[in-house]
Amino acid sequence: MKRPKLSRRRFLKLAGAGGLAIAPLALGAYEWAEAEGESLPLLSPYASCPAEITAPTSTPLLVVAPEDGDNPFAALLGEILRTEGLVAFETCRASALTSEMLAASDTVILAEGPLTDAQAELIAAFVSEGGRLVGLRPDKRLRAVFGVDALDGEEAEGAFVIDASHALTAGITPEPLQFHGTADRYDPDNAVVLGWLTDRTGNERRSIGLSINTYGAGLAVLWAFDLARCIAYLRQGNPALRHNPQPWSGIRAVNMFVDWIDLDRLPVPQADELQRLFANVLNGLQQARRPLPRLWYFPAGAPGMLIATGDDHASPHDATEAILSLVEEYGGEFTVYYTPQEIRRISRALRRASYLAAPFPWLGEMAIDRFQSPPPFFVKAWRGRGHEFALHPFVDETSPIEGLEPSWAHYWQQFTGQGYGPVPPTTRTHRIAWTGWVETARVQASYGIRLNLDYYHWGPLFKRPTGEWAFGYLTGSGLPMRFIDDEGRLLNIYQQLTEIADDHMLELAWGAEVGGVALLPAEQAAEIARQAVRVAAERYPSALVAQFHVDPFATEPKYRDRAELFMRAMLEEAVLHGFPIWSAVHWLSFVEARHTARMTGVTWDRAQGVLGLRLTNEQTSAELLEVLLPRVHGGLALAEVTVDGVVATTSERRVGGVTYAAVAASAAAHTLNARYGA
Repeated sequence: MKRPKLSRRRFLKLAGAGGLAIAPLALGAYEWAEAEGESLPLLSPYASCPAEITAPTSTPLLVVAPEDGDNPFAALLGEILRTEGLVAFETCRASALTSEMLAASDTVILAEGPLTDAQAELIAAFVSEGGRLVGLRPDKRLRAVFGVDALDGEEAEGAFVIDASHALTAGITPEPLQFHGTADRYDPDNAVVLGWLTDRTGNERRSIGLSINTYGAGLAVLWAFDLARCIAYLRQGNPALRHNPQPWSGIRAVNMFVDWIDLDRLPVPQADELQRLFANVLNGLQQARRPLPRLWYFPAGAPGMLIATGDDHASPHDATEAILSLVEEYGGEFTVYYTPQEIRRISRALRRASYLAAPFPWLGEMAIDRFQSPPPFFVKAWRGRGHEFALHPFVDETSPIEGLEPSWAHYWQQFTGQGYGPVPPTTRTHRIAWTGWVETARVQASYGIRLNLDYYHWGPLFKRPTGEWAFGYLTGSGLPMRFIDDEGRLLNIYQQLTEIADDHMLELAWGAEVGGVALLPAEQAAEIARQAVRVAAERYPSALVAQFHVDPFATEPKYRDRAELFMRAMLEEAVLHGFPIWSAVHWLSFVEARHTARMTGVTWDRAQGVLGLRLTNEQTSAELLEVLLPRVHGGLALAEVTVDGVVATTSERRVGGVTYAAVAASAAAHTLNARYGA
């Protein structure tokens, strides 16, 4: 008897009717076991830091941390230096400090905190004998070293304005920058003022913010406020607002910036500018000492970065393919932050088994069409093309599981159980939900997530009283840096701002009340996105993260068209300015390689004009690092650079007010020598 043809409808009906009964046998032990999904890994969320020195080590920069007091942010000084590429430094405790350790260093960076009389005398002697000192809200025992007179009272939550006429402040914005925390009040005695603490408008000078003084044969620079604390508060928000629900958002990271960020300052990356000023000062102090080399923020040759990402709430695979193909037109990569569908284990197993039919044209097409979600082999192919397919979990009240950690466990299991594992180490959560000051970051770090994009430009916070919308740098930064908690522990996860968000700027398919907030015409939103790239290329070096939702590519043409117009505009501008377009995981790989690089054995033969150093790295990267060497040092001009004995080609970079020669080097061990001449 001839077997009747098995129609598509009959096949699906039989599969649905018999699946529950036969699944464990028909699918086999492998698919059944794999459909369970993976459990969350449990790792230490805290970053490992280089050991503090206890004996003399020759180094240009030495960070000294007092033990007493209530300053939890001394550990962030190392992060600030690494972010600025100033990786030729060591750290030590004030109690371990000796005159021999000081003699082996050029410039001491003194963290906020009290000193003993003996420690203050030791540091004062170091400066008097020709050393360089930078004090961040230092112990007042050193006020004579800094050449200032102490005033009564303190300043808090004001503005800081540089004196743009000084060489050490060159290249830094003259606009008022917010400072968070508390500052001591001083008047200059012998010191030269480089910047003032003012009211929030920047108009009323109140006391010294930054100054430099000659003390004996040395130089001492005073910051009246703790730069490290200020950077932490600028980037991570107000810790007092960690439980600050808003009627328009629930609890999100952006809530910690309500009445904290001045919208007039939003176009300026304030934290980055303060850090670049810090680097300017250190470079200036080194002029009579060793040249101070550093690393450029981005891969060799890149003036900035565009990190292209898009949240995807279980869109069909053809929408994902459309957006990935669009990015590929511009030579780029993309990160899809995907929310898997909510399905039981048996259904996950059935899907996995159905996708085994992919090699058979009509069977494979039926499975793909039926389930809508992308088959695992599509995800594997997308990853093979250089894209990232990562987890986008619901961890707020929209989650089917209550609680931050249970929600992560649930979606981790769904993601891996549907065949999308392994889970990549970058994330952005649904509705950018946030817990605590950095509790969300701590939880994510304990699961091996090492790059967080939840600080995100969205919401009525950015609407001026005039009705106009402000755009720019919510966290004061376009650069990645690891989080620090309020106990002073660095977390093994980087914070990276999402500056450009389509659901803030456009009306998308899910409606105005849920989607876009500014609801700008697509052409206006596109010009704002283009301008962000231009500013990063010309003024403020940044890695711009863009949110291009996948969902509009699965909806009616009017939403898809405006989303595509907006997206193409930013991609075009990035290509025009030479910005690589990368996925978040690709960017993370470079960031970690750069962040673990060190420069050791920095030597300077003034008579011969020869600088030598050893570049080493704990992690590898396929991308070239870029080493920056001052073009002019102590009146000598850079003549030639060799890398491992081979003369290197150099290009020019200007960071802050300093001009550098840029040299490409792989993320490996290298010996660099630079020859300076009259």
